[in-house]
Amino acid sequence: MKRSDQPTEYIFIKAYTNSEFDYCDFVIIHITEQWRAVMRKRLNLLEPFKSDSSFYSHHYWDSPEGFYTNIVDEEDNDITDLILKEDEEWAFVTLAENELDTFPVPESRLGTHQLVITTFDSARFIAHGKDNGEEFYTADFSMEEFVNPGIPHKFNTIN
Repeated sequence: MKRSDQPTEYIFIKAYTNSEFDYCDFVIIHITEQWRAVMRKRLNLLEPFKSDSSFYSHHYWDSPEGFYTNIVDEEDNDITDLILKEDEEWAFVTLAENELDTFPVPESRLGTHQLVITTFDSARFIAHGKDNGEEFYTADFSMEEFVNPGIPHKFNTIN
């Protein structure tokens, strides 16, 4: 996996868990034109709710390509540090064929995958451990940046 400064079909996003014993460091999202069309439709469907000051988010049954744990290279660097700059939450990446199959995954069997979209068009993926209820989740990200890649957006950092 390599970082790309140009938009690609794959996005690397920081991920976390509330588990005391398991790890989760990143997810990979596969951004296809079909995925963009579905997300545009979802964002449009949520538009009428945004005028309701009590509305915060909507959940969809959806998942990224996977939740993964860090890979350590020969110099003892983890993949997150190699892919992301210090203040970044996500980056475009390129993957070799079948590379996703080589990434380590959390020990927990994950189920109940959801995509949460907020009234501010930010989103995050969430999954729960099937046997233990632990939560695995991504950093928040702007749906607009992924759905409309040709339009300038805010820099992908935490403010």
